[in-house]
Amino acid sequence: MKLSVSSSVIHPPKSYNTDEFGFQYLKDCGFDACEFRIGDLLRKYTDDDEFKAKCLQVKAEAEAAGIELYQTHGTGGGGWKPEKEQEMIDLMIRSIKGTHWIGCKYCVIHPAILLTRTYERNKQESIDLAIRVYAELIPTLEEYDVYCCLENMWHTDPIFKHICPTILSRCQEMVDICNVLGDRFKICVDTGHGELTGDDPVEMVRIAGDKLAALHAHHTDSKSDLHTFPFMKNKIDKHATRNNWEEMMRALKDIGYKGAINFEISVPGPVELNQAGLECLAAIGRYLVSVYEKHPE
Repeated sequence: MKLSVSSSVIHPPKSYNTDEFGFQYLKDCGFDACEFRIGDLLRKYTDDDEFKAKCLQVKAEAEAAGIELYQTHGTGGGGWKPEKEQEMIDLMIRSIKGTHWIGCKYCVIHPAILLTRTYERNKQESIDLAIRVYAELIPTLEEYDVYCCLENMWHTDPIFKHICPTILSRCQEMVDICNVLGDRFKICVDTGHGELTGDDPVEMVRIAGDKLAALHAHHTDSKSDLHTFPFMKNKIDKHATRNNWEEMMRALKDIGYKGAINFEISVPGPVELNQAGLECLAAIGRYLVSVYEKHPE
């Protein structure tokens, strides 16, 4: 199993002689894969030819450093507004094309979120919307040989202002939508989001089964979307969901998951501590991989 981290946390020191995207720096910190945030390029390069050229540069630099671009994080999903729907779909489509150009198979794309979908309210309407928007991606996914990964999401309670479930919070709902959309759709389990909505990440992995293609591994206090390192200790409600990281690795082995363990985290402190933080995270990752490898097939 490869160790991966989001490209958003790659901040080489000024003295570090590295490529533009910092892949050699990431390799030196102990990682061998990366989730590339394709949306960062989408916003900067609106011309398709320039966007493609930049994606090809990303691919070349990653290959030179020995970093596998295992998955991308696309853009375009989020709060749905009827007048912005086509713009949302267009961004998703460009995310898929960029994923192909950097030589990657999996693109994590948030669903179109009906803003009135909190808990089980407007459930069918929100599912119908998500399916309708995702279905628009199928021709591009097939043409560019890319798989779209659905990510479990959260919303905010409009009255009490705390995090609550919404579309795709429940893994069974993700499985059901994948079954409707077809083989080009897979699942990305976000462990922190699961904690926030009261869904055990270990159980989510087992429910996803062979549809699980990607991970966003991080820790929270079950109250805020903190994106902290695994095993961080927090003062939380004793009844709050906590991820058992060792059990999650065993669950991944049990379902036959062969992908990367990808950390979607924030490195604490000033940029000068970025390298130490990433090296610490890589050490945590190696421990988790050892748990995975020791668990019997």
